[in-house]
Amino acid sequence: MNVELQEVLEELTLTNMIQFDDLRDIGQFQEANIFAALPHAMLVHLPKLWELIVTNQQFMVIADSPYQCSEIILGMISLISPMKYSGDYRPYFTIYDKEFQQINQELENSIVRNIIIGVTNPFFLKAFKKFPIIIRCDSQAQQIRLLTQGNKEFCLLDDKQTLKMMIPIKNEETKTINNSLIKKIYRNMSLEFIGLFEMYFASQQNQVKKFDEKEFLEFTKNCKVSFQDLFENKQKFVKLYQTFIRSSNFLTYLNDRKNVYIAKSII
Repeated sequence: MNVELQEVLEELTLTNMIQFDDLRDIGQFQEANIFAALPHAMLVHLPKLWELIVTNQQFMVIADSPYQCSEIILGMISLISPMKYSGDYRPYFTIYDKEFQQINQELENSIVRNIIIGVTNPFFLKAFKKFPIIIRCDSQAQQIRLLTQGNKEFCLLDDKQTLKMMIPIKNEETKTINNSLIKKIYRNMSLEFIGLFEMYFASQQNQVKKFDEKEFLEFTKNCKVSFQDLFENKQKFVKLYQTFIRSSNFLTYLNDRKNVYIAKSII
């Protein structure tokens, strides 16, 4: 991503990095500062955090304060803009929440719900131990890390190149600049990701477009994106699209397009 990141950095003047006014009106929670909220050690996992949101994965964030866990979750959702996140999310969740018992029972029965929760109480590590993915950002953790259950594998790799583009932290302004750079990079990534669907539909002559999953996945095998180096292989690239197609985010995208019908059922 070196060339792409350099181009993004050159495009961002100090003014628009700080203000970012042209983008804040497009997408959810653009005011959230994910750079300031995430521990530095977690920034390398940004592609995987983006993947979790894009594909509506179920996960839990543990942080030191209600503000931090809320800002992390809202900041993660903001990364996929201008795509819409359509899952359930609770930026700050406690044992006193009326759905505590229900979610606990769902986990025990292996019922998957597209829900994200943010917590500060380490008790949740035991109470919700069956959460498929846990993001530990709390100071009590021996290591800041992504914890996954079972055979969960990510399609995207970690990204050390973006970290190299960050400005050394001197004050709050530099945190804002770094946050704006991250938002710009992942907005471009989201636009390019969804752009393959637009290319697929544009290849059809009819005004009302059809979506055929098998046909589209074959189409992606001949496509490339600028963030291709974040995939270990082509299979992971196709797998990301396959997982996205089975998410509620994809159904929201199709509904917003209005002139698309699904040719075959998505299982």
